[in-house]
Amino acid sequence: TCRHVMHLSALMAALRDAREEIGSLAEVEIGGGYGNMARLVGRTFGFRGWTVLDLPFMTRLQGWYLSRALGARTAFNLDAPQACGDSDGEDQAVCPGEGSGLEVRLVDTRHLNMWLARGPEADVLVATSSWSELSLDDFYWYYMHVLPRVRWLLYAYSTVWPSR
Repeated sequence: TCRHVMHLSALMAALRDAREEIGSLAEVEIGGGYGNMARLVGRTFGFRGWTVLDLPFMTRLQGWYLSRALGARTAFNLDAPQACGDSDGEDQAVCPGEGSGLEVRLVDTRHLNMWLARGPEADVLVATSSWSELSLDDFYWYYMHVLPRVRWLLYAYSTVWPSR
């Protein structure tokens, strides 16, 4: 959480200098962990839309967490939630949250090209740690297809320090 706050502080400083507010922007995040970055931004500033691109099992965890911790409406592999209610269906919306008004789209790696074909709109690409952990081919796919669609990039990478 401290690392996420540090990353968000850097983004906030850049946005403040450009006279933009994070609450009015749409974010797309590559690899969202359990959903903490979306939760922090949602609770602190709100957002116009948040999309997480991640592995299938991670999108399920993020949907569960964000619907409960943030009260967000979540949709799996859809443009926007269309219906609420717990469902075991692959492409069904789940909305058990308390009604924060925030919507999170969760797109798993099997549906990236379908998501891309729909012409997603985003202002900020959030890639904290996960982008640097991808294979070069996967990194290049995101670089060529997602990065050109955004105006801002929050990029951070993991460094492993040698032990002595």
